[in-house]
Amino acid sequence: MNLLKDVVCFVFFFVYIEANGEVKQIHFTVEKDRKLMNLGYFVDNVKSDTTCAAICSRDNNCFSASYYEEAHLCGLSLHGDAVTAEWETGWSLLRRNGAGCDSGWLRYGTSCYLISLTPMDYIDGLNYCAGNNSELLTIFDQKENHWIVQSFTQFPNISNQYVRTAGVRTQNTTQSSIFVWKTSEGEDIPLTYENWNNFEPSGPVGEADCLALDLNLNGKWSDITCTGEHMIVCKK
Repeated sequence: MNLLKDVVCFVFFFVYIEANGEVKQIHFTVEKDRKLMNLGYFVDNVKSDTTCAAICSRDNNCFSASYYEEAHLCGLSLHGDAVTAEWETGWSLLRRNGAGCDSGWLRYGTSCYLISLTPMDYIDGLNYCAGNNSELLTIFDQKENHWIVQSFTQFPNISNQYVRTAGVRTQNTTQSSIFVWKTSEGEDIPLTYENWNNFEPSGPVGEADCLALDLNLNGKWSDITCTGEHMIVCKK
């Protein structure tokens, strides 16, 4: 399977395991075509990536796993993702969402994310995330942006198209360069990655001063009002 360097292939599935008489559901993200790095140990004769994920699920120390289909080989990592960031054919990363995160949170990379479908305005979202010892969503590359969009596919019948972020306008201009990530402490963090939709940000300045992901446009960014109520993602 060949992928362009800037294409990210995500697959989501659930693994069900029985532990202490209870059936638990564990959510995994699969990223195809990755290069193998360091692992804790290997398990051979594993017939599928879902079986590999189930093996990881039963080991409380397993952070993520890698599966090599041709060799039916499952590698388990005890110290983070088991692959590099380079895209190569071969191994698939099975990232155990929530590993190392609080209950109800999803993990991507070194961060934990909490999705709230309850519509909130900017201030309420900021306070909600601060109350959960986190910040409103910040995004620093295309892969993270794509992962956020794909994370919402687990929720059927979403009617609200926008996901609110920590992005705000800092000056009275429609230029994208004056948007920053604003923390709950008032710190301004520059946007080192941008994914604006065509002709965005468009204003009107003084009204549409907050940054949101548009799920209907595959995660493209738009400036929206800070008082409108939309879904949020907290990050820590």
